[in-house]
Amino acid sequence: MNAKIKFEIRITCYYFFSIMCISSFHIKLVHAGSLSMDNLTELTTDSGVTIENVLLKDGTVRIGTTDSDGKLLIVTSAPSGSPTVDQSNSGGETPGLAINTGRWQSFTAGLSGYMTQIEIYGNSASGWEGVYTLKIRKGEGSSGTILSTDTNWSWGSSSTYAWKSLTLSNPPFLESGNKYTWQIVRTSTYSGGLSYSTGNPGPYAGGYFYSGGNYYDFDFKIYVDVLANHNTLFIDSGNVGIGTKTPGYNLEVNGSAAKTGGGTWADSSDIRLKKNISDLNSQDALDTICKLNGVIYEWINPEEHSEGTRAGIIAQELENVFPEWVTERYPSGKDNDLIPSGRKIKSIQFPHDFNAYMIEAIKELNIRINELEEEVRTLKEENKRLRLKNR
Repeated sequence: MNAKIKFEIRITCYYFFSIMCISSFHIKLVHAGSLSMDNLTELTTDSGVTIENVLLKDGTVRIGTTDSDGKLLIVTSAPSGSPTVDQSNSGGETPGLAINTGRWQSFTAGLSGYMTQIEIYGNSASGWEGVYTLKIRKGEGSSGTILSTDTNWSWGSSSTYAWKSLTLSNPPFLESGNKYTWQIVRTSTYSGGLSYSTGNPGPYAGGYFYSGGNYYDFDFKIYVDVLANHNTLFIDSGNVGIGTKTPGYNLEVNGSAAKTGGGTWADSSDIRLKKNISDLNSQDALDTICKLNGVIYEWINPEEHSEGTRAGIIAQELENVFPEWVTERYPSGKDNDLIPSGRKIKSIQFPHDFNAYMIEAIKELNIRINELEEEVRTLKEENKRLRLKNR
């Protein structure tokens, strides 16, 4: 994977692959680039998620569309909408540790999912509104990568301790077993306080807050929304490669691909979606198709393509007839040895336009065959009359 690409990975562990069990798989490409799945052995993201031996056993892959039909598409997956308390601590013995310029508490995620909500037990300075900024960080402590930030969290002006709840505006994805930290910083003039327990270890085993030689555990609740029943890969932009590390298309497969249940690929063709419709001239279609040349060949590097004798079309020849059907990309694997450095190779992509040309070309051939058959029938009848006349 290109190190310059940033991904947001959302995974729910249940039953998916042999090493980890997954019921949800969500990748969001933050910056344009390429994601390669060449027997993917490792994929690491800023949030620390590492995946091994990825197998998308079920669900839908969608790229660049929101259509709902088919298996090879793109769709975003969303939280289930039913967050549950994943980590918590309560019963702080001592109230009143002032928030001031910042307090934090590390915790260990027990579930994989979106952290959508947090509750903290605290108060505000009497008669003064307490306003805070909450940050969720990767790892333990106040220096880890920031995964989410919410500002202007108001706690009101009551000095009575109570659970203060916040729904996160940009829920970060938490992976089970990893450590994270919530950090709260005062943005108002006056600060409230947090209830806490002391001790090393304290009552909460999944993390702590350390300050001035003392260990604390604040009272808090972390809500996680698990991605239930979503088996989806989502990529905003960029390319996906299977069997290649340098995909040049939205989806590039180096090797075989199959729909074992049969069927067809979906392509929108509703007349209500089209305009400026006119007939394709069948004679022109035949003349155009006849300019193409079919060949048989073998690949120089069969390990990059396929073994044995193949039949097809030469891209450079097709480009002379249908230039828009030929694209360029950089070679991969051993094919790099055949092409000058920095140069691209030509690839063929047959759109459904080809079907229209073939249909009209066959119709033109049928017209010509019918005309020839009629001419032959006429000649036969004329020949028969001449033979009878000459007897």
